[in-house]
Amino acid sequence: MSDISSMKPIKDVVFRDIDIRFEPHPVTRQLLIKKNAEAVKQAVKNLVLTNRYEKLFRPDIYGGVTELLFENVDEATLILLRQQIEDVITYHEPRAKLEKVNVREDFDRNGFIVDVIFSIRNVKEPFTVSAFFERIR
Repeated sequence: MSDISSMKPIKDVVFRDIDIRFEPHPVTRQLLIKKNAEAVKQAVKNLVLTNRYEKLFRPDIYGGVTELLFENVDEATLILLRQQIEDVITYHEPRAKLEKVNVREDFDRNGFIVDVIFSIRNVKEPFTVSAFFERIR
């Protein structure tokens, strides 16, 4: 029988991911690890930037951003982009609790500015991941 006092408290949970740059530590030569907030931020950004069919056998996991970059910059495209980002984070990143997605057009640079605001389980303050998306010809 397990004792309740010996159980690990939820606040000690550590989220870890390998740094996407795959750079080795200068001394140990092991891959760098991102922890907690930085790991979840990296995961959110990767989900948003994932294209359809990039994840083998999981075509439902994609951000849909690159598909919408070549659409006309109007209110309908902004709503669709916001919905795609909300869906992929809500359904595929359980560590992040999505609070808001802001999508704005930038006519001067011909692209979209996206701010994803989310909180992480067991952390009070919200985090923001911002990105600028533009077409590459």
